[in-house]
Amino acid sequence: RVDEFLRRPSQSAYEECRKATRPGNLWPRVRQGLMRFLESGALPWEEKDWPLPDTGLTPPAAPRGRELPMRYVLIDIAIHEKQPDQVLRWYDVKPEDYVGADRMDRVATAVMEYAPDRSVGLWKKLAEWEISKVQPSAYEAAAVYLRKLSGLMKKLGREAEWKDYLAGLRAAHARKRRLMETLDTLEKRPIVKSVRR
Repeated sequence: RVDEFLRRPSQSAYEECRKATRPGNLWPRVRQGLMRFLESGALPWEEKDWPLPDTGLTPPAAPRGRELPMRYVLIDIAIHEKQPDQVLRWYDVKPEDYVGADRMDRVATAVMEYAPDRSVGLWKKLAEWEISKVQPSAYEAAAVYLRKLSGLMKKLGREAEWKDYLAGLRAAHARKRRLMETLDTLEKRPIVKSVRR
């Protein structure tokens, strides 16, 4: 399992390693080696306290050309382990880099109790990216993020700020009729279609 993880690091492969090393209480030391690999590329068995025997398999090559630390995997693991401080630690390595809408949304969800302002900022960014595509399907995608944003801001007692933000979106994009219809659904306004004469 460790060999598979080193060849194709992912949160699911990491979880398989955890399950496999649970007997014998090996997981804490194995986890430390796997995390060190993700952070620096150091192969875990090169550590003096590595608890597993040699597999006899051809060892995987040390990471070359991969971006270290392997922040996507580290973010996914931190989300899975419910460690919002580590989620932000790895996201903030290069916050300007696009990590994918799905992962960014999961980051926002994972940290909303720990750092709600960060979640607010991420959902705004995701919604605005979708709106900038100027496509009806993208407006629907933006609405998903805006609903999450609305729920969080209301929970934080920042409903006035939410309404101001929504009004700002309406003002900035007033000519986008389909977007206005989508925003109407967020405010539960009836959609009024213009009648041609």
